[in-house]
Amino acid sequence: MAAIRTKDHLDGLKGITPPYEFSLERIQVVASIREWCEEHGVEPPEAPRIAKVVRNRNTGKYLILVAETVDSENVEAIKSKIRDEGLEDHVAQLITDEDLLKHSILHEIYYGVNDMLGHAITERQCDQWAFEQMGIRSPGK
Repeated sequence: MAAIRTKDHLDGLKGITPPYEFSLERIQVVASIREWCEEHGVEPPEAPRIAKVVRNRNTGKYLILVAETVDSENVEAIKSKIRDEGLEDHVAQLITDEDLLKHSILHEIYYGVNDMLGHAITERQCDQWAFEQMGIRSPGK
């Protein structure tokens, strides 16, 4: 599998909107999410990430960082993490690179919405919600 170049999919990703109010400032492609976080005083992710939501301290709006390139090792690590959450049937339905990118953006939107509302949320809940927004459900449901 070749690396995913997110800029090739950016137009489709910018069209993703949640079904309710969410203060999204923009989707920003960055060379490294970890480095961006370190440079901006934001807690960097512990594991490989395709995307990460951060809140702009000045505007209160949210920014979704998207890694410029996602190599095949990171794709597999992310899919493995989701499988470990018990969502293996869902992961099998992420067929294209754009499917994986959309899932990641939706995951971050749901995290941001819950942050905005002051609700604690798990990674599994974010993943599950993202799959639901994409119309991906467990077989037989």
